Amino acid sequence: MKKKIYIPSIIFLFIICFFLLVATQPAVDGFLFEQIPYNYTSSVNIPSHSGNASMQGFFDAYGKGKNFNFHIMLPGAEKAESPLDYTSNGITGQGTIENIGFNFNSIKSVLMMDLKGVFFNTKLAGVFNMSCAAWTGNGTFYNDGKNFVGTFTIHGQRTNYWGNYSLQRENNHIAIISDFDYINWYRNETIPKHVHNVITF
Repeated sequence: MKKKIYIPSIIFLFIICFFLLVATQPAVDGFLFEQIPYNYTSSVNIPSHSGNASMQGFFDAYGKGKNFNFHIMLPGAEKAESPLDYTSNGITGQGTIENIGFNFNSIKSVLMMDLKGVFFNTKLAGVFNMSCAAWTGNGTFYNDGKNFVGTFTIHGQRTNYWGNYSLQRENNHIAIISDFDYINWYRNETIPKHVHNVITF
């Protein structure tokens, strides 16, 4: 039986991987940060959950300063998904970091080589957009050093998603907790969802 890709989990992969990259740059703000170019690739894994198969692939982020691009690929996943939802071209997108603020705790985490600590302690805020197959989406992210939260929407040919999410440290992993509404236009029904998923990279 073919397993369906859980699209919101894929979106959160880019958020986690990209901001781990940004947060581990030298602790600078303003003009100097704007001059920092980057090109980063990482393997990613979404464990199986709720009857869905696990997914493996890679994430690529590139850009300069506050403006970034990203690409997520999950080789083979297109065989188990509708061409309206996911194809072998993967997910692409762009975003902007509107604010970034390093602090004592984020610098301390760098010195201790605690990358997840850097990720959660560094203050960030911004927006992003994305597209894949026949859908487009956008979202926001905000981390005040204590809470990492955001919103997202997906506009598809047959389905729409909109809701919010939070990222939390859970043992040696990152947990994604999301509440969102899912609309199936063919069935004319709205389904509320609550998801607690763990991402490993």
